[in-house]
Amino acid sequence: MLQKKIDIAKQFVDLHRIGLNAWSPKYQLPSMSDEAALLQIYYDLVGDAYGNTESNGMGELTIEIDSRDSMSGYPVLFNFANLSEE
Repeated sequence: MLQKKIDIAKQFVDLHRIGLNAWSPKYQLPSMSDEAALLQIYYDLVGDAYGNTESNGMGELTIEIDSRDSMSGYPVLFNFANLSEE
């Protein structure tokens, strides 16, 4: 289950202009492993640290990535499985 959370966080980070090393867990503690940082990002993501995360009522969450932050330069709706209870 941890690997799925890490994979979701990696997909989320990859949609952004900045790389993993610029995200809070890594720049606050550069020696943190990428996996540990991604796991922290997942928990921050479901905890609304990166904006309002909404449930669709079917076990998935959605968050909007602003156009200023997205790799594409357009707003992106990121949908992902809610694994926080597992």
